Amino acid sequence: MTKPDIELSNLPGFNTVEDILKRDSFVDGTMVRELTFRNKTQERLFRCDLILCFVHDYDDAEAVRYEFEEVHGLESRETHQVSGLAIKDVSSRGWDRTRYEIYDYEGDAIHFYCGAIRLSRTTE
Repeated sequence: MTKPDIELSNLPGFNTVEDILKRDSFVDGTMVRELTFRNKTQERLFRCDLILCFVHDYDDAEAVRYEFEEVHGLESRETHQVSGLAIKDVSSRGWDRTRYEIYDYEGDAIHFYCGAIRLSRTTE
């Protein structure tokens, strides 16, 4: 896989999860608490969104929630653990409604493309 070029700190909502990310290592052995994939229609077009909530430990009350909009090309080999997400800007390719490539940079557990990303904090 190619090197990520988008830092989490540049994503909308980073300020709401910054203290969680500094407190726990979301790089090694991150567990997926929630994985939700939904299809919906918007302006007569189908749109697929993906929500991933990560915790460092099973007992963690707070999680980092990633909301990915307009997801396509989803490939997943694992649904419970991701080593870490890499985010690459692919907007220069000119693909319709596609700005980012997302992938697990160590374990190859997940890979997809999306149009937008938002971070937020969530509790169990």
